[in-house]
Amino acid sequence: MGYEIQTQTGQPSDTIQFTFREPLQAYALGIGKFTLYYGSATTNHWVEQMSISLQTNQPEPAQVASNVLSVTLQAQLKDNDGHYIDIANSSISVVCVANTGSLDNQTALANVLDVTQKQPREVQIPSATGLTVLTTCLSGFDLNYDTTDHEFQGATASSGISPQPTGQGLIEATAKIWDGSGNLASGSIDAGVLASTDTPAPFMAQQVKVMSGTGIGTKLSFPSPVGQVAALIQSFNVQYATGDEPLSNITVGCDSASATGSTVTLGYSYAWFTDGYGNSQDDSLSYVNLLVVGVPLASASDRS
Repeated sequence: MGYEIQTQTGQPSDTIQFTFREPLQAYALGIGKFTLYYGSATTNHWVEQMSISLQTNQPEPAQVASNVLSVTLQAQLKDNDGHYIDIANSSISVVCVANTGSLDNQTALANVLDVTQKQPREVQIPSATGLTVLTTCLSGFDLNYDTTDHEFQGATASSGISPQPTGQGLIEATAKIWDGSGNLASGSIDAGVLASTDTPAPFMAQQVKVMSGTGIGTKLSFPSPVGQVAALIQSFNVQYATGDEPLSNITVGCDSASATGSTVTLGYSYAWFTDGYGNSQDDSLSYVNLLVVGVPLASASDRS
């Protein structure tokens, strides 16, 4: 039984592959960073839909004894006048936290789709009590006005989970996009779930809020030396303070995470967008909440 964390990056419509050292038993996917463009740096349009989804070749838990997981990246950025996402300039970084080798029955790794504020969803977790890890990340979102478009003032998406007396975990969501004239659309999210009653936990997790414009080098201290590590988006909020503009491009997430001993250093973190003509987010209102997950260095999956 082991745990592995990997990150792969591709463009919308790409199929990326995670190849693990041992057969895959269970996994949770999350978005580490995304960039969505309409076109060049100065191309902008109104927004009808902004979305990301991840499609896999295996259900959770894995049912085929394979060490390869394929993930197809889907994304959309469009208005209501025939303008669509520029695939060549857009990208999505995906993180996979995987249980490999033999199945750990005291840990749950899963992805739950189509969670809304009005319709939370339940997922099986090892127990409602004695949990050493219980957390979520974003593995997708759909912010959509459906039949019209508007200029862009802001967007937000978040995931959370709480244990229930039934032994399930209840996943809750926030997903909204809005303009400066009172037009607002609620959407949905997909969530990656990490839960365990193992003691000690098979992976360590910390949450950190990074405000837009604070740059690079956020450091986190973990209780023991860290081997494989990654930062996943748990929630984000990007917005103008007032007013709205057409949107050119948006970037949310973290470039990288690296470990030295028990210290994890994050790369540049983004909660950023622009109309391409000098108007961009209000840094005091825009942020990304990151879930930083690390496998202890002593884990069998980190031994060569």
